[in-house]
Amino acid sequence: MNQLQKIKNCELVEIKIANTTSSRWAFPFSENLKGKKVIGLETYQLANVAKAPSGNALINATAFKDAFLTLQITGKEKIKEIPLVGFVASSNNGLIKTLEPAEIDLQKSYVSFSQTTNLVVNESIIFAFYFE
Repeated sequence: MNQLQKIKNCELVEIKIANTTSSRWAFPFSENLKGKKVIGLETYQLANVAKAPSGNALINATAFKDAFLTLQITGKEKIKEIPLVGFVASSNNGLIKTLEPAEIDLQKSYVSFSQTTNLVVNESIIFAFYFE
């Protein structure tokens, strides 16, 4: 059963893979999220979205399965190394992961990979951050 969800504010943030040797990729700065309380987030797979707004293809399915999300909230990694696949709404009956309203320090938050052999330069990971 699909549930309607109201979207008040949302910002798409893209992590661009610049090399295949780094296993950790920080989020870029987002002016629109600075000082905002995030209430939910989701990410997208190549099967659902072919390209990021930059034109980069999304990371391949194998690399996606090797990816883990860590979010820093109030100076601590409160969400740590959660498999990225758990944040794909289309794989969770359309449900977006909700959070207690919190200001996330994006530049200290990151996606890490258990292995980098499946990463491809100039591919991206995109996230939709829902905020108050």
